[in-house]
Amino acid sequence: ARLKIIKTKSGPEATARRLRYHAVKSVALENSYSKIATAHNLNDQAETVLLNILRSTGDEGLFGIPPLREVKDSPPGKKLIIIRPLLGILRAEIYGYIRENHLAYRTDTSNYNTRFSRNLIRLKVIPMIEKINPAVNSHLSNIAEWAEEARKCLDVQTAGILSRISGKLKNGIYLDLSRFLGYNYSIY
Repeated sequence: ARLKIIKTKSGPEATARRLRYHAVKSVALENSYSKIATAHNLNDQAETVLLNILRSTGDEGLFGIPPLREVKDSPPGKKLIIIRPLLGILRAEIYGYIRENHLAYRTDTSNYNTRFSRNLIRLKVIPMIEKINPAVNSHLSNIAEWAEEARKCLDVQTAGILSRISGKLKNGIYLDLSRFLGYNYSIY
């Protein structure tokens, strides 16, 4: 089968990712699956966090790859969830298991093209950092976990604050703006 490449505003990596998820989602829906498992691993998580830091994506970038994510545009009544069961496992451990059990696998050759930022980080930057700190992948992955826990805590705090300074009226809602502005900007 031939694939027709169409220029988009997104880069080739983002476009390819979108097309892969679309294809997998279609197969899942056709077969009435409720979950899609991906092979994202701890190294992928570390690469994502570092890439997001370098792109200055803010606190959301620190969350990295979520272990579970609901597919937003699932048809009504067909909740589809992406799961990432290998997210806490190092890539080297996975390859070791594959070799030990004589399993076949495929590698996308574009993963070796350092023209793409993620590949440059994977193939050049992280190996250099590993010379300073061999546990860099685990440490970057931990940042994603800590950021997610901090977000959950902040969400709970924000909900409590909003319940104290806002509410429903007969014809709408109210927000005590002066009290709202008195809180730390992180709840905005």
